[in-house]
Amino acid sequence: MAAWIWLVIGLVMMALELLAPGGFFMLLLGISGLVVGGLALVGIAESLVVQTGIFSAVAVVLWLGLGRRLRAVTLRPRNVPGQLVGRRVVVSGDIAPAAHGSGELYGSPWRLQNVGDVALSAGVEAEVVAAEGVTLHVRAVSVI
Repeated sequence: MAAWIWLVIGLVMMALELLAPGGFFMLLLGISGLVVGGLALVGIAESLVVQTGIFSAVAVVLWLGLGRRLRAVTLRPRNVPGQLVGRRVVVSGDIAPAAHGSGELYGSPWRLQNVGDVALSAGVEAEVVAAEGVTLHVRAVSVI
């Protein structure tokens, strides 16, 4: 098979990975296609049997060597609400102790629960002390 066909196959598979991410399987196959295309360009892999053998071997080696690492690094769930602890949110309306209300953090609206002993007034800043789903547990900012 011509070298340019393997190069096109590799690029198409890499593009498909961008369109439908699926654990980097298509990316690794795309890299394998590019490797075979490069080897065919320099004359190392001329027959279709050798090319498909190299393609398969490179794909398996990449999958075993990199597949688990790539998925662990990039598909790890992010704990975004946990990273908000300590941030300050602007309260949108009055919130009594143990009551729910709303506020804004980084330009996005959030559901707030006042877990402090002091009522929160509209427009004041409150500190995020915990997060539970889409609800941020907040308390009045302590002034020292």
